[in-house]
Amino acid sequence: MKRLAALLVAILMGGTLWAQLASAHAYLERSDPPEGAYLPTAPREVTLWFTERLEPSFSRGRVVDKENQVVSTGPAVVSSVNPKQMTIPLGPLPNGVYTVIWENVSADDGHAARGAFAFAVGNPREVGTTLTLANAAFGGDGGLDWLGLAARWVNLLAATALLGALLFTSLVIAPLRPHLLPLQRADELLRRREHALLVGGALALGVGWPLLLLSQLLTVSEAGIPGVLAPPVVGAFLGTRYGSVLLARAVLIILVLVDVLVVRRERELGAARLPRLAAILTLAGVLATTSVVSHAAGVGEWAWVAVLADWAHQAATACWIGGIFLFTLVGGPLLAGLAPEERRPLLLALIPRFSGLAIASVAVLSLTGLYAAWLHFPTLESIFTTAAGQALALKSALFLAALALGALNFLLPARLRRLPTRALVLAARFVRQLQLEAGVGVLLLGAAALMVMFPPASVTAGRPFDERQQLGERTVQLRVAPNQVGANRYFVRLLDRTGQPLPAEQVVLRFQMLDHEMGRQEVKLTAASDGSWVGEGANLSMVGNWGVRVLARLPSGEELDARFSLTLGTPAGQQARGPFPTPAAFGLRNEAVIPLAMVVGGLALVAWLVATERWRGIGRLGFMAGMAAALLGAYVLIFQPPRLETANLPQNPIPATPESVARGAQYYQESCAGCHGVSGKGDGPLARGLSRRPVDLSQHVAYHPDGQLYLWIANGIPGTPMLAWGKQYAPDEIWDIVNYLKATFGSAASE
Repeated sequence: MKRLAALLVAILMGGTLWAQLASAHAYLERSDPPEGAYLPTAPREVTLWFTERLEPSFSRGRVVDKENQVVSTGPAVVSSVNPKQMTIPLGPLPNGVYTVIWENVSADDGHAARGAFAFAVGNPREVGTTLTLANAAFGGDGGLDWLGLAARWVNLLAATALLGALLFTSLVIAPLRPHLLPLQRADELLRRREHALLVGGALALGVGWPLLLLSQLLTVSEAGIPGVLAPPVVGAFLGTRYGSVLLARAVLIILVLVDVLVVRRERELGAARLPRLAAILTLAGVLATTSVVSHAAGVGEWAWVAVLADWAHQAATACWIGGIFLFTLVGGPLLAGLAPEERRPLLLALIPRFSGLAIASVAVLSLTGLYAAWLHFPTLESIFTTAAGQALALKSALFLAALALGALNFLLPARLRRLPTRALVLAARFVRQLQLEAGVGVLLLGAAALMVMFPPASVTAGRPFDERQQLGERTVQLRVAPNQVGANRYFVRLLDRTGQPLPAEQVVLRFQMLDHEMGRQEVKLTAASDGSWVGEGANLSMVGNWGVRVLARLPSGEELDARFSLTLGTPAGQQARGPFPTPAAFGLRNEAVIPLAMVVGGLALVAWLVATERWRGIGRLGFMAGMAAALLGAYVLIFQPPRLETANLPQNPIPATPESVARGAQYYQESCAGCHGVSGKGDGPLARGLSRRPVDLSQHVAYHPDGQLYLWIANGIPGTPMLAWGKQYAPDEIWDIVNYLKATFGSAASE
């Protein structure tokens, strides 16, 4: 009855955890005063709004002047009415530039975030037209949290080893016990080694929990050791959502320890079936406590799919890598204790059965890993330009290394059948390969723990920005790298009609947040030796949509004015990605469906043939066809990629004549003004009833080409109240609306 109670508790705890889905880091959404604002009089306070709820005990902010002196008069306060809002009180401020520095902990998942932005009090002529962040805004970064990395690594190793050992015994050893019964030494050795691994893993899991708690306390609190261990600090943290998940994890770990003690008392391998089942389900709950506070929980309305995929990824890792741990622990001593004629039949029984489990696990790992990569990495370039991406690259390399070693072990039975006289040599080689695969598995789990330490690229880095605009016979190219929230480098090239660099006297970038009414910032670029203009700054300080104007003055006195729009992360209110990828998610046209289907279908066919051992004989043709389809599809996607949507926008065939603009004005009044308003600011009579306020056309239109506006009007914008008007208006009529929007709002942003 006690074992049954433990089993029920494990199931209930798992259900409770699945119901608690979280969001990712709490980033700044808007502020008052806004970033880059020039205020005639000093504000009494600074109010910040974030994308997620904040933990009041571990969220703070301050305001400093250009000398890094704190000018805020008290601690930041998180609103009890709106937990996404933080207020920083201020005293009287003289004219000058001030930097707001904020740090917070999400109330949803315990992740920490920080940032800064500047505003000014006084006339721009007096305080300067360029707002520079104070040096204090860039401090406080202690580098990699080694304690947090070690804690997560220990927890992953322990949970993987425990669950893998239990599954290996239940799914591989137990069905083969009739073959092992004549080998009493083998049965006894397996039992003792498995019990030793279970006890060691359970103890490591118990040690990993306080390490995880300590690392999180040091992350969210300014106090060091022993300050973070004070009862008020620990109590406040355990009252957070992340703390409650840790408490649930502690309960599950205690249940695992009890289950292991019961299993350890068995005299025959696999005798304690109910405690083993309870331990497996409880360990599944332990893995769930990691998934519900992972980056997978921050993808929006489809978070439950991402969390389930993350949990399946961990479970598949345990089946494969955890099983390898136990196999390695018993493989060498087991084979060494057997007579030469006993080794060959034992390996012929064990390896194929474990290979089937490993192949299924690798298939799950591949699918869930690709899905996670699609969720968190907007482009291939983001894998190489972000810390999380570099950790993913390391993890992928180790995964492929482990997969290659596993393939060698998988082929061993065929060699044993062909070369029975070399059984001793092949068995010794198998043990060495198994040990090497286990070592790679340990490093693989370390890379997985490292990935958790960094924010996902979908938040920190948008699509690396590199676009051109044609202004008559001149071309303006803007590149923002890595296009992330915070510090970026800016590159501008001015080209004449022949593609040669165009000389200029001055190039200035002007930044404007398009999602909110905010001030503008300017950055003066410096001429480089190759004819381009470069600069850097932390002007892109919030997730959302930004407008960037490139203002260049030529030696002739002529001025060039090019407008670009870019997106950082996932703006608040924007529809999150669904559970399945589409070509549009990668910026590709629909012709990408065919090569994607070739890759997925080919690999699925190959995996099925290998798993069912039908890839020999006639099945070899299917194996070769599947590999050929996958390779051809991959070649098309990598070397002949479908054209980008942004490079294939429709061209406006209707000249912007007064007649076209007049017709567009009529259509706008009929169907658009009700929401967007006569002024285009999103203040129409129907706007109040919408779930999301319509965009301010006076801020957006100038930053988007005609073809993009046409597609939005014709097809609508998913996740927003913007409807599709392609059935109500003919294409020429929609182009008339575009001409009206450009004529009316196209230059409003420059005012």
